[in-house]
Amino acid sequence: MYVYEYDVPQDFYQEELNKIINGFYDNENRQDEPVEDDSMKMVILDSGHNEYVSGKEAPDKSMREWEFNNDMQQRISRMLSEYPEFYVYLTNPNPAKKNEIGLSKRSALANSQWRAKGKPDAMFISLHANAYGVWSNANGCETFYARNASSKSKAFAKLVNDNIHATLKELNPKSVNRGVKCENFAVIKNSAMPAVLIEYAFYTNKTDLDILKNNRQELAEATVKAICEYFKVEYKKNVPSMSINNKEFLVKVIYPGGDGLNIRQEPTTLSEIKGKVYQNQVFTIVEEKDGWGRLKSGAGWISLNDKYIKRM
Repeated sequence: MYVYEYDVPQDFYQEELNKIINGFYDNENRQDEPVEDDSMKMVILDSGHNEYVSGKEAPDKSMREWEFNNDMQQRISRMLSEYPEFYVYLTNPNPAKKNEIGLSKRSALANSQWRAKGKPDAMFISLHANAYGVWSNANGCETFYARNASSKSKAFAKLVNDNIHATLKELNPKSVNRGVKCENFAVIKNSAMPAVLIEYAFYTNKTDLDILKNNRQELAEATVKAICEYFKVEYKKNVPSMSINNKEFLVKVIYPGGDGLNIRQEPTTLSEIKGKVYQNQVFTIVEEKDGWGRLKSGAGWISLNDKYIKRM
């Protein structure tokens, strides 16, 4: 199930924003607030950065971090939506063509949605790719928790980092497990529930960059596997295929243009542009018409020209 930021109750949101501004979460000895509803397992995904953030791109400009982060949240959320046990919330569902969202707003959105749902068992996961210098030898994954984190945050940080590293190691035997670290990043420090920040690999390392561009599904599966293990839910490999009926199919965007492939309101180039999809993103098509495909999300139609998309 998906919920977007406009569904957050404004009274909860303003209360949480005031708490953050007033330093409520600054206490390093603070523990996660107690779970009040253990019938729901809530996963909050936070796609780091937005399109109009300067920098945050590979030295050869072949990948921008915001696009990777967004693609990962879409893959992970789509996989988790196949499990009835999980409720998925995205703090930043549409980062394209937007300036950065303030870190306080991200935390307030997450906290207010969590409270609105009755404080269920939850995990906040901020998704990122790493950088160091221009081109460097720095490689591998690392995962962070805040100084005020509880044992749950620390346990999940190790679990997800080890799962991601195992996948990276299969793809690159020289990949480094940079481990679990404590940093007081605001977006996880101000979380009312357990929270971690994942740095999957370095887009300033040529081997890591190749993985970040071409092996996203493997990284998403490693993340979902860790989520399932943490919440004690049986992991089902390759679950996205479970939701595809005889009429639905997956497509991967191969259009290389940095301006993205248009989403149209209707299946024609004369129709209004409603948004964009970008290279390497994966989507479910639920209807074909005159060479166009209707997105399952309801966002609109995209061209199915094989110059732009690849059927999976």
